Amino acid sequence: MTKRSRASRICAAALGEIQRGVEMISARGPAKAREFEIWAGKLGDSFAVIPADVAVFRRHARLMQRRSDSIYEDAWIAATGLVHDFVVVTRDVADFEGFGARVLDPFHFPTR
Repeated sequence: MTKRSRASRICAAALGEIQRGVEMISARGPAKAREFEIWAGKLGDSFAVIPADVAVFRRHARLMQRRSDSIYEDAWIAATGLVHDFVVVTRDVADFEGFGARVLDPFHFPTR
């Protein structure tokens, strides 16, 4: 495995979800929104961004079949993980149940 292939990645859908949060925060406080905007920019610059391609779009459509739009962004992230055979790293493990994606909570390490 090359150094590049082991690089940390973030999917474009996750960056979009973060940006949506920034926009929601800006209505309450522009200073706080600016802090999050800077953080979001650093994320995009620090990680290899996985774009949504045709395969991800199609998997997303299948995942969303007969489901609430409230899981739209999570379904994009899950679809990206499934198509590229990546593990989704999130604290919100429950949000990804039922998608079939492999999920890891970075704050929960099972003991053996």
